[in-house]
Amino acid sequence: EIMPSLVGSEMCIRDRFLPLIMMPFIFMIYPKPYSHSYLLWVFLSCYVVAKLFEHFDVQIFATLTVISGHSLKHMAAALGVFYYWRYLRFRS
Repeated sequence: EIMPSLVGSEMCIRDRFLPLIMMPFIFMIYPKPYSHSYLLWVFLSCYVVAKLFEHFDVQIFATLTVISGHSLKHMAAALGVFYYWRYLRFRS
């Protein structure tokens, strides 16, 4: 019998990290019908950086003492959204 909390944490891991694993494969396997597809890689990189900021939140705050990894995570995620918007705006 699996404990409900274990099932919940496995779902959380799947939902958070499966996109990081699958997106590069999707980008490489499927043809790129639009221009500016390199911006999708920049978007994914921002997502990875945001996850790293989230993971090292305490260490970043202990080192910088001015800003935490949580705040940097939100800035990296916002930057990723900006690059995705640029992709949608300028693709042809």
